Amino acid sequence: MILSLTGLILLCRDSISQWNNMGIQPAVGKSSTAESLWPHLMDGLGEIDRHFPGVKVLEVVPDTKRGLLKYRLEPEKGKDIVGDSIPANEKQGRGQIYNYNVELKTVNPAGLPVYRSELLRNLLKISRNVHVGSGIFKWLKPVWIIAMLLALLAVITGFIFHGFSCTGPLGRITAPQKSSRTFWSDVHRITGVVAGSFVFLLAFSGILVPVAVSIFTGDIKEHEEQAAEYFRQIDADYGQVPPSAVLLPSEALRRLREGYPADEYRLLSIKFPNGEKEFFSFYLTGSPYGSAGYNAVELVGMRPDGENVFAVKPSPAARLLARMTQIHRTWSMNGAAGMMWGIYLLLSLGMLVSGFYVHARRHQGQKAMRKADWSPTNADRLLLPIFSALTVCAAFLASFIDSTGYLMAVMLFIPVGVAIYLIRKENR
Repeated sequence: MILSLTGLILLCRDSISQWNNMGIQPAVGKSSTAESLWPHLMDGLGEIDRHFPGVKVLEVVPDTKRGLLKYRLEPEKGKDIVGDSIPANEKQGRGQIYNYNVELKTVNPAGLPVYRSELLRNLLKISRNVHVGSGIFKWLKPVWIIAMLLALLAVITGFIFHGFSCTGPLGRITAPQKSSRTFWSDVHRITGVVAGSFVFLLAFSGILVPVAVSIFTGDIKEHEEQAAEYFRQIDADYGQVPPSAVLLPSEALRRLREGYPADEYRLLSIKFPNGEKEFFSFYLTGSPYGSAGYNAVELVGMRPDGENVFAVKPSPAARLLARMTQIHRTWSMNGAAGMMWGIYLLLSLGMLVSGFYVHARRHQGQKAMRKADWSPTNADRLLLPIFSALTVCAAFLASFIDSTGYLMAVMLFIPVGVAIYLIRKENR
């Protein structure tokens, strides 16, 4: 229930943040794509250099939602970044983040914004921490994984026990009766058939999210170390690249796109050569969603002169894991797919609330269920779990055909049609 409630809140997080956050310049015009922002790379570097001459640029990441390029800068040791009356922003890891607005052509620090409501801000923050299992305490992640495993077990056993009141191939599915007990019992069965596949899919993919983030973060670190060792060996054999031979970032990006075209690879971020890492790092993925932490990322390292390239491809297992975790994160989409996810979450809440109510009144003078018109076998009782499993598999396979998630959401609506058909058939 907590996961469903926090999921509903996070489903609307973009709209809530946009209204609540007065300190961030929204994107101008149509929503941006990463490929529409990267051509402005040199313009942003020029503005950064004009405001902060001599400051090292460590990394740049596109922010497609707000039409920004986010530059991570490293000041001189013991100093903050200041210049042209632009104040130093709050430290965020190594370096400081500055945003370049590609429409307004302005550089601004990614400092603390002004909020209309601190309550809303804290609500979103707490909801996200609780939903993904990060929270304040480190032990919350394994607790949440155990909770989702129990949710999987509850759905599976619920499907099986549902078969013990069979009056048809998929169990007792009727319109809610008038009495309080039978009404909530029928509501629980209907919402269980309709939303059970969704709950199973989200619980299973939700277990993988913290696992995937840990694995992908470790993979990126390992691949960076491999690239560093590769380029160190080249430097030892042929000498370091002289400053006059270092490519401009735009030229390095152009050379990258010769082997990794934009229509096949999305560029997540670029790390520039610096004192600790004397090569360009390009993080690429074939997925249209998510950041480096939620994707099986392909690292392409390039020597500063562009003459040597080191590439590490993610394993098939990592790609499959990324696909499954992205299913869980489709609630972040807007439009029709987001609306469908909201409907599923509401149905999940209905299933939980009605189940709690039926369980609480189980021994309060309940009447016997009407005798079934036929005697179900064990095979009949397994039809519903099999039907739901096939629905989940079909929805997962649909995500390979349509990466937007719309087809996957439609596939999960198949149980809705089945429930409506069975109710109409039962009431004739």
